Amino acid sequence: MILLFILMVIIGLIAYLHRDKIGSLIRIHRERRRLLKWANSPPMKNAASIIDEIYKNVNGMAISLEARKSLGEQDDTFLYGEAVLYSFADLLNLTEPKPNEVFYDLGSGVGKPVFMAALLHQFSKSCGIELLAPLHQEAVNCLDQFNTSPLLEKLYPNRAFKIEFLQENILDADFSDADVIFINGTAFFGIIWQRILEKLCMLKVGTRLIVTSKCLNESQFQLEHHGGHLMSWGLAAVSVYKKIN
Repeated sequence: MILLFILMVIIGLIAYLHRDKIGSLIRIHRERRRLLKWANSPPMKNAASIIDEIYKNVNGMAISLEARKSLGEQDDTFLYGEAVLYSFADLLNLTEPKPNEVFYDLGSGVGKPVFMAALLHQFSKSCGIELLAPLHQEAVNCLDQFNTSPLLEKLYPNRAFKIEFLQENILDADFSDADVIFINGTAFFGIIWQRILEKLCMLKVGTRLIVTSKCLNESQFQLEHHGGHLMSWGLAAVSVYKKIN
């Protein structure tokens, strides 16, 4: 009995010392269970099957690391992370996309969310903007595979897609026609984030934004949703805003 008591005390102490990590793991598990229903829906299964096909040999993290090494770039702005597709699709639904609207992913990496947005909604254009050339080129390669995919023709017969990838610095890019934007703000800091904010403040009224890890000025952006959502690096704080003036 004494040994059992000591063991229980040790387990309790370990749980207390690691309570934040344990709590995070529990939240991640709950979020994954919640997303399973959405992941098993026919639209999501069809979109995921296309994306799995064109990205089966693509490792965005490895491409990003190699690109940073070749540039000698240590700036955290170039750190790579991806949205978990089911989680991203769930967030995109919160923006209530309408037919013929325009979607942008700012800092699009190898482009998965750009394809997901195009497949799940009737956007007139789905566009990714990425600065690093190797990531951009991989997205273009995937677009070539997408356009010639027999599976695409089978699952989306007679459906036209307008998907674009631009190699540009988002500080210089023109995305003023955006209706819905996804931006992973986790890797942007200081003056870079301030300049991005300045561009976001110039967007048209009604534009919706999905933003990770950062907050926007609530005098110009109305907060529609805030919560923890799965990303490749774990559970991230994500906000959905609507431009109001």
